[in-house]
Amino acid sequence: MDFNLVFDSCSLFHYFADKPDIIEFIQHLISETALHITLTIQEETLPLQILNQDTGLKSAVFRSLDMQSPKSFEIMVELIKDFPETCVSKLLLKSLYYVISHPADSVIDFFDRIIYKPPQM
Repeated sequence: MDFNLVFDSCSLFHYFADKPDIIEFIQHLISETALHITLTIQEETLPLQILNQDTGLKSAVFRSLDMQSPKSFEIMVELIKDFPETCVSKLLLKSLYYVISHPADSVIDFFDRIIYKPPQM
């Protein structure tokens, strides 16, 4: 399973930000594959591609909100919530208002798990 690909600074999550069925399929593949084999570090960290910015400085999370696809957004938040040791706050700044104001339970669970790292001087 090698979905950890980037084309012109866009991951599969960026390309399919408004296609929740495809995002959900990728989520399913990750979880099913993890049940049967040990994932490589690239496969394990695939969901972090959601936070990377494209050439327009938009993350896949931001794109899903911008394209008015709340289901894609919720799935993406579910995928990145399993990285509590990774500081994602800086990567979410552009869409933080939208993330915080979203009513999904996955958002609350996400903020219960993440860490905040203030900028260092």
